[in-house]
Amino acid sequence: MGNDRLAVVGAAAVQERPRRRRLDELVFEASRAALHEAGVAASEVGVSSISSLDLYDGRSISNGIISPAAAGYLTSEMRIELDSSSALMAAIATIHARQTELALVVAVHAPETTALTSPQLRSFTDKVSSYTFDPHFTRPLGLCATSALALHAAAAIEDGRTSREAMAAAAAAAIGRGTKGSWAGRRAVTAEDILAEDIVAWPLSESMLPAESMGAVAVVLATESRARRTRGPIAWLTGWGAATTRAIIDPLWVLDPFSTTTEASRRALRQAGVTSFGDDVDLVELTAFTPALIDDARQALGVPADYDE
Repeated sequence: MGNDRLAVVGAAAVQERPRRRRLDELVFEASRAALHEAGVAASEVGVSSISSLDLYDGRSISNGIISPAAAGYLTSEMRIELDSSSALMAAIATIHARQTELALVVAVHAPETTALTSPQLRSFTDKVSSYTFDPHFTRPLGLCATSALALHAAAAIEDGRTSREAMAAAAAAAIGRGTKGSWAGRRAVTAEDILAEDIVAWPLSESMLPAESMGAVAVVLATESRARRTRGPIAWLTGWGAATTRAIIDPLWVLDPFSTTTEASRRALRQAGVTSFGDDVDLVELTAFTPALIDDARQALGVPADYDE
């Protein structure tokens, strides 16, 4: 493979709302569409890297039914539990280890529950997320995804870095941008609407938390030489980075939750040869689970304050 670049040669996303398909059907639809866009057969895929979680899927070893649907039948496959970024990195590492020229990365989130509204679904997913915390010291405190996000937001308010009014305004702006897409799951709201909502976990209300959504995403990766025998690359991956967060006993996860993001960003930009953010980077896509995290995310990625949003 030499110094081949990595190409994204196929990508697809399938939304599940309301539920119509089984878990494996959802994965199969996304995988088939991505492979079709790439112009390759499932049998050509050298490794399938899957991101899902048994507790959400409602099945023990759920990748047993997902793997064949994700082109993992009679070939190499791996499952990274509920971390799509790590599943992508695992596929990249496999390609760079010269184990394959084509990889399929699939992430699926379709909780097996009868809860249909966002508050009901959040209650279910929070219960599942609590199992990721240490069972002896932190889980008894009631930590889950929502309570951890609320702790950070409360600390940011106490330190004077933000306020509920500022978070409401940021959330309203973000939701408003999202309603312009064809997959929008929320309606446009004002900051006043958000401030009037019931508190889920102080200081966060429902609209300040991530919207619950279900679906599957599939991406086909290829070496540069193999990409020439597809329908053409959609994009090139020129840099990537990863870093490991500290243990929860370290208060940095509340005070500076993006410390590892800063390190991962530096590695990715260095590998891509990016020296000037404003001159070399045209678009930044970032995820901030609450409005209190937006500025932290921008700073961690090195996004200048005057960069167009």
